[in-house]
Amino acid sequence: DDFELLSVVGKGTFGKVFLARRKGRDGKLLALKVLEKSRCSDARRRRWALTERSVLGRVRHGAIGRLEHAFQNERALFFALEFCAGGELFFHLSRVKRFAEGGARFYAAEIALALEHLHAELRVAYRDLKPENVLLSRDGWPVLTDFGLVAFTSHEQTGEEVPACSMVGTPEFMAPEVVTGAGHGTDADWWSLGVTVCALRAQRTPFIEGEAEQHHMQRTYANIMQ
Repeated sequence: DDFELLSVVGKGTFGKVFLARRKGRDGKLLALKVLEKSRCSDARRRRWALTERSVLGRVRHGAIGRLEHAFQNERALFFALEFCAGGELFFHLSRVKRFAEGGARFYAAEIALALEHLHAELRVAYRDLKPENVLLSRDGWPVLTDFGLVAFTSHEQTGEEVPACSMVGTPEFMAPEVVTGAGHGTDADWWSLGVTVCALRAQRTPFIEGEAEQHHMQRTYANIMQ
């Protein structure tokens, strides 16, 4: 009841993202992410949702979307996040076809700073880096969003390294160790950043062939491993 829902700005496997106005004196626009509990019922998805909430609550970095409120009701979990009026980096890439070297360097540098914060300060791997998950602020600064696949890479009490083993993410951006499922850490994010830079400069990723159907995905995985 504290928010006025204005429009749907995104849809995912587990819910929707609304553009919402916070009621009251400031009337601030926020992105309200709604995760339906019925779609997060199994243990792995529940763990991902709790990890996302934990990480977003600790993030303090200008290149990462800021969490302003988190709450729940009987039906859903809600994350009220910084609204990035500039839209997806992917949208701008599709319009210009490819970025000049200076533009790609700027976006890569800002994303690298966000990854360094996640890796060094929070000890988590992002695991889904791609242009669709980078939004632009009203002033054009890139902001990393969507932490639904983030994973802790060290034990909270002992600090011991704990590799993640789930095969998650977008296939054409996956590192080889993610494809094999043998265990991966934060290094996988740097691989994905390299693939993202290729996409920004050439409007294509280096390993995909043909349409994104199942038999083509197997070819993409083979290309990554080779």
